[in-house]
Amino acid sequence: MKKKIITLLLIITIVLTGCGSKDEPEIKVESLTDKKTRVSIIFNDQKIPKSTKLDVTQVATDYSNLNDIIEKYVAYDIKLVGDSDVELKENVIVSLEIPVDFNRRNLVVYSIDNNSIKDTYDVEISKDKVRFETNKFGIYVLAQVTPDDSKKIDSPRVNSIDEKE
Repeated sequence: MKKKIITLLLIITIVLTGCGSKDEPEIKVESLTDKKTRVSIIFNDQKIPKSTKLDVTQVATDYSNLNDIIEKYVAYDIKLVGDSDVELKENVIVSLEIPVDFNRRNLVVYSIDNNSIKDTYDVEISKDKVRFETNKFGIYVLAQVTPDDSKKIDSPRVNSIDEKE
């Protein structure tokens, strides 16, 4: 009887403390889309925790320190949230809608850190969307730069994948 009580107490302790429990189950996901901003992440069938959601907020921060190279921009804080931390094993493709008043020929995507440009990304343009690959999340800026300004920065490659523009 004493052995059964000890075994039962041990089982209760394991269940209550989570010892011996497995991490959150992972599922293969093709893509996630934020309905409000229409930002999409394409995972290429990577496995991510089941509770993962895409959380995108349009950032209203004034990037006035970038005005000498950026004509106009839209900025997003892109995050994956859930019950477990999400660690990407491979790059994902981020898809952003191009605002109608942007010139599609002068677009770049930057990641922003401490209110300055951290990285510049190669982009592909398809119809009304721009796509780029990354393995991290944070603040990204889709910017229209003037043609002369593209010489002042580490200019990314822009590929149009439209058949006809």
